[in-house]
Amino acid sequence: MFTLVFIVSFPPLIGFSALAEMTGMIYGMKGWPLIAISSVVGSTVAFLVFQKWLSSYSVKLINKSENLKIFTSVLNDSNESYLQNLFVMTLIRLSPLPYSLSNGALGAVPDLDVWMFALASGIASPKLFISLFIGAQMKKMGQEKSGMDQIVDLLTILITVGVIGTVYYVLYNLMKKFNLIIS
Repeated sequence: MFTLVFIVSFPPLIGFSALAEMTGMIYGMKGWPLIAISSVVGSTVAFLVFQKWLSSYSVKLINKSENLKIFTSVLNDSNESYLQNLFVMTLIRLSPLPYSLSNGALGAVPDLDVWMFALASGIASPKLFISLFIGAQMKKMGQEKSGMDQIVDLLTILITVGVIGTVYYVLYNLMKKFNLIIS
């Protein structure tokens, strides 16, 4: 699983969410260290590769997304403190931007420190509990015999998705309020 997550960290590959949910199906919530470490290591290595050797491709990825352009302009502001840039970087890692594309695109930010990128990815890693939980609930649904238990598990998944949608909506509005996103 570590290797698969590491591989999908590189753009244009997709499948991170499916792998995170599969980890939840296999390991349950105990799979968090595996998925957290593999995603932080994989995304950091992808970031470094794109920052050092594939920066022209990183610029193309940024130019495809107005929101990434805004984030990178904030990260390029030399007047901002390390903590403020770390906060913005953590928001990027928490946002629902495509995982592998954001790993590569952020490589185009000239002075973005690899340690800040890795730290922000680590700070945002508890969000992976959501995918693990959904995967664990899906496994549980497949094993249960009672229709009522399956309905309760399905409702739990739907409530979780609703709560996460609400959190992303609030984050989006906060970022919009601070002019970090184009409306």
